[in-house]
Amino acid sequence: MSFVSDMAIQHGPRAAHPAAVAVDDVLEVMRVGRQKHPVDSWRCEHEDHHLDKAVRHVLTAKLIRDAHSPDDKEDHLANAICRLAMAQANRRSTNARNSR
Repeated sequence: MSFVSDMAIQHGPRAAHPAAVAVDDVLEVMRVGRQKHPVDSWRCEHEDHHLDKAVRHVLTAKLIRDAHSPDDKEDHLANAICRLAMAQANRRSTNARNSR
């Protein structure tokens, strides 16, 4: 049984657990991204690129939330979570290659 399904059984709907929310967000952002970008192009970007984009998404989410910027209807927190996951995946791939 996976962590996410185990948490769903213990705590109710998937949306109730942060890990499930993060998985759902990453999958949705990547699904939408496949329509705009070449497949797996995110793997070619440096970890810092993804981290910079994640920070910008977090700051934009805060600006919109605090009414300092107009709402552009983009889910900036979901995009930030996805960018952090991409950075982590690239880091793990790099570490795995370097440890061989």
